Amino acid sequence: MPKTYIFILPKTYISKLPLTTSFGYWQLFIFYTSYIPFFHFGLNDGVYLLNGGKSYDELNKSSLKSQLFLGTIIEGIISLVICFFATISVMGPDRKFVIYQTLINFLLFCSSNYLGYVFQAVNQTKIFSISIIINKFLFIIQLLVMIICNYQDYKGMIMGYNVAQFISLLFCVIKSKEIILSPLLNLKITLKEMYSTISVGAKLMLANIASMLILGVARLLIDKEWGIEQFSKISFSITLINFFLMFINQFSMVLFPALRRTTTKSQKRYYFLFDTLLTIILPSLFLLYFPLKMLLDFWLPEYEISIYYFGFLLPLCISNGKMQLLNNTYLKVLRLESDLLKINVFTVILSLIFSMVSIFYFNSMSTILAGLVIATWIRNFISEVRLKKYFGFKLVGYVQEVLLISMYIVVIGEFSNQIGFFIYFIGYCIYLIFNKNQIGFVLSNLKMMKERVDDES
Repeated sequence: MPKTYIFILPKTYISKLPLTTSFGYWQLFIFYTSYIPFFHFGLNDGVYLLNGGKSYDELNKSSLKSQLFLGTIIEGIISLVICFFATISVMGPDRKFVIYQTLINFLLFCSSNYLGYVFQAVNQTKIFSISIIINKFLFIIQLLVMIICNYQDYKGMIMGYNVAQFISLLFCVIKSKEIILSPLLNLKITLKEMYSTISVGAKLMLANIASMLILGVARLLIDKEWGIEQFSKISFSITLINFFLMFINQFSMVLFPALRRTTTKSQKRYYFLFDTLLTIILPSLFLLYFPLKMLLDFWLPEYEISIYYFGFLLPLCISNGKMQLLNNTYLKVLRLESDLLKINVFTVILSLIFSMVSIFYFNSMSTILAGLVIATWIRNFISEVRLKKYFGFKLVGYVQEVLLISMYIVVIGEFSNQIGFFIYFIGYCIYLIFNKNQIGFVLSNLKMMKERVDDES
């Protein structure tokens, strides 16, 4: 769950708890909330898949409203049950507070996410994007007020986050008034509709949960074995990675409904174009590490080790970036959710094995990071093999990418910031020279697409 305010939050924790501990409880809240979609059992994902490519007028609004209302009731019951067991448990008050607030967020998020998926499916991504902007903007305003008033408590930040989520939900409700004001179907029909939706969406939901668990199992084991402070440090590094991936994810929201309306021939052509484009552009993200490291070392000296971890996790931006924007999107468009689920579950098992060996045998955080990078690259490789086999493309270019990333890892580990930047810049330029034909292909196709759009307008 990437956040644009990650550079401000750690700086604000100067409360009764140590800085990394306070930030750790915030990250624990974010970590828990990232898995709450599991408890809608695939309802939201099913709505997304079944309605992808339709227009807003084509939607069965009564069905959508009825499923939303019944789903919210079921989610409320689940929340009460979890709340009861949390209350009678022996965990500390801070962790209980985090769980209670997570359950509140669960109800707010699932409803707004349901409506957001409807907007995405019918290619009204602007509305969904505005709801996210409202959420983040309101939270940042609350955060700044807390800083000015010297309110130094992570609990206030978590509650402020939920207030922003509530207002974001209200915006989605207002924008979907045609759905909200539609008549409800009777319970029998609603249950039948919901069963059909969940049947379609369950695999995609499980695939998404498995995707998050690739990094999540490592964080869970770190929290269990080394405590909240180590969890805080690795979580900050992963949050920085998600900050980069957030921008890539915005494109995937637009790409899915657009591809659903195109022909198989166009889907094939666009896949090759986007694959080539990402292969060229994504390695340039490594250049941003060097100036960003200097900034973070100055702004957050307490998180020096987290910034170090961030450097070694940055290759995730290439593997997960291609996976989010291209492979995930195409596997959903082609209705290959079963393949996506299998690939993600296999990668979770790999990640779990790597993490357990790293913690219990090597007792090394660096080995955990290496395992995470390897696991995500294997996932991306398997996905590309599946899609390129489907479209009849050959798998090429992987050796160059691996060499470039290997050079980056050596550079950040062995050289100073300035020298490292210069060496990697030279290496990336050589990489571009080797791929000059692919660059020409991308530029010519983008020019053709622009001319076509200009002609249509």
